[in-house]
Amino acid sequence: MDADNARFLAKVQELRDLLPNAAELADGDMLIRLDNQIKGLKDRLEEIENTDRDLKLGIVGRVKAGKSSFLNALLFEGEDRLPKAATPMTAALTRLNYADAPEKQRTVVHYYSKDDWAMIERKAAELESRLAAILDNELRENQTKHQFKALLQDKQAQEQWKERRRREILSQESPGLEALKNCAELVQMAREKHVAHRNLPRNGAGGDSYTIDLDADGETNLFINLEAFVGARGNYTPFVKYIELQLHDDRLKGIEVVDTPGLNDPVTSRVDVTNRFLRECDAVLLLSGVSRFLDANDACLVSRQFREASIKRAAIIGTMADIGLLECPVKSVDLQTAYAICRDSYNEQARTFCADLLKNCGDLPAGMNDGAPQLVSSLFYAVGRKKKNGASLNDEEQYILARLGEGFPGYEQFLESAEDFEDASGFGDVIKNVYLPVKRDKENILQERKRTFLAEQTALICTMLEDIAISLDRRRSLLESCDVAELRAREQALQASIQSSRMEVRNIFDELKLNCKKAVSDLKQNMREAWKNFENIRVESEVKSRIYSTGMFFKDFHSETYTIRQASACEAAGNIEKYGNEIMRMISSCRSDMFNRDRLERSLRNAIYDAFQAAKEDSSKADILGPIQALLMKIAVPEIDFTGVDEAKSKIFSQFSNEVTDSEIERLKRVQVTQFTAVYDNYAKKVDAALAEMLATLDKSSSSFVDEVSEKVTAAYEAISKQREDKDLNVQRYRDMSERLKTIKKDFAAM
Repeated sequence: MDADNARFLAKVQELRDLLPNAAELADGDMLIRLDNQIKGLKDRLEEIENTDRDLKLGIVGRVKAGKSSFLNALLFEGEDRLPKAATPMTAALTRLNYADAPEKQRTVVHYYSKDDWAMIERKAAELESRLAAILDNELRENQTKHQFKALLQDKQAQEQWKERRRREILSQESPGLEALKNCAELVQMAREKHVAHRNLPRNGAGGDSYTIDLDADGETNLFINLEAFVGARGNYTPFVKYIELQLHDDRLKGIEVVDTPGLNDPVTSRVDVTNRFLRECDAVLLLSGVSRFLDANDACLVSRQFREASIKRAAIIGTMADIGLLECPVKSVDLQTAYAICRDSYNEQARTFCADLLKNCGDLPAGMNDGAPQLVSSLFYAVGRKKKNGASLNDEEQYILARLGEGFPGYEQFLESAEDFEDASGFGDVIKNVYLPVKRDKENILQERKRTFLAEQTALICTMLEDIAISLDRRRSLLESCDVAELRAREQALQASIQSSRMEVRNIFDELKLNCKKAVSDLKQNMREAWKNFENIRVESEVKSRIYSTGMFFKDFHSETYTIRQASACEAAGNIEKYGNEIMRMISSCRSDMFNRDRLERSLRNAIYDAFQAAKEDSSKADILGPIQALLMKIAVPEIDFTGVDEAKSKIFSQFSNEVTDSEIERLKRVQVTQFTAVYDNYAKKVDAALAEMLATLDKSSSSFVDEVSEKVTAAYEAISKQREDKDLNVQRYRDMSERLKTIKKDFAAM
């Protein structure tokens, strides 16, 4: 370890040793944030300093962004080497490492620790307590209503109502309950399998991992081996934190790939695992399905992860380009023109995302400055490989090709051979423009990360130390200048001013609630009207003729012409899918517009700080920043489950063959309208449930925010009042602590 790193780590350790002594003097939230930032720095720095190691490449994106399919195509020629999650609940973080010999290939399954699992069980139990409280509260609030009076008199009916209402609550998205619901689902999965943490398969005694050796030829069916650990019905799936694949494949030589479950991973216990691995990553591939591109909410999340992990190299990959082609807004063009139109649209969306990211980060990682994503289609790649190997296409691949044929007649002149599909898949460009350059620039990337890591971490630490020092000096000033009576008077004046801000705070939340309601109302109206853009079914007429005869012995021959009208059930199903994708786009856009976290933080901070100034109180803005940020972490626009379109499409295919003729055409149109309605009703219900949860969260936040600030102020003044019992000693403690922190900050800044 070089001298600069040694000095940095020595100063970090000095700071960590000092923090417990500051606990009675400084703001507790600030100390916790600082401690979280600096713990583990030694291990991270030692890892970064070793530039002979493998480069760590993170694969990041939303759940269902096609990350596993992307890696299967990028690294394994389209073979299903990586497990695909049946649901977001069964997604597992996967690490891919190079094994230097075939006989060293293996899979290592890493479990939640005993303590981790105990915490998951506690949160599962907490869900039941929270549900019971919610149901009891609903009964109390509605006890005067006629239907609830009957329930209160009939215990059995009351229990039936509770069970029905409980299922309703659990079926709805709820930011406040989501983490608990996920833990409860993991615990329920474990109970159904009758498996306890102590009985998990292990190699030897103890440990929280299990190693599976692969055949030397690498042909072991990985899915059979891993089904029990990552399959939707696997006995051990709920206990798995992440899996590690060690494979003898030259494409992994010198590089370790981390495939994360997703930015919007519903299992919060896995989010910490993902963030910890991302902090180790040297470069990132950020994947986004082109049908629902990364938005401002994603930019907020990604910027925080990039900042904390000091990511300096990244690239955007637009996945599922085949679906993007089918959604081309311009009709009656050939396939190449449609691709160019879609590419321009996705470039613009990526530039918008990068602009939002830049606002949050202050700087973009290398590789993202032009904002243009690399477009890929894992499906096209798979079709190309199957054509080359003479293998049969699966149902999804056949369906997409049928859709291409309907949308782009004659597309086969562009996509015919195996090579055509592989070229159109975009993976050649990704390997050439992204993956190989990352491998070639490995040394430079690692050196750059090593060079900038200390500066970035030092800047973060200095900012936190500055906030703590300001808080210490303000509290020392109060202790020096005020007796107990004056402290009490100041606190009362400040509390009165804080309470006077209650109405303004409530107005801020009420305005946000009105904006949310209006946004959802407009959204639903636009959703209902949108299907008019997709309801057209082409009907083609074909004139045919036939010859027939009459008479038994002396036949007369006659001819007649008739018209056959034909339509396609596949096109109707495609219309449903296009409508569903449009709804996804509209909902994503609405989610981005209806809740601006930065604007809300500024409004709340100003409302409370204006109260401080009105009371002529010299409180630091840092005193109110903690409660505001803690509150905002509880507020999130709920995710929408984008499922339901496949069921609507299957209703069409179950009633019609692909070719529909004559009177059946009108029935096909009626069934299509019915399925449009079903899709709308499905998503409208989910949007209403999400809005209800959002409004409930805002109501709770509105009522508790001022109280949280008030409690923080009370705690600070009570601590200062108690310190007056030995005023001179404590004033000196404040001076000493402030000076030590300022000296440490100066030392860090000098580095």
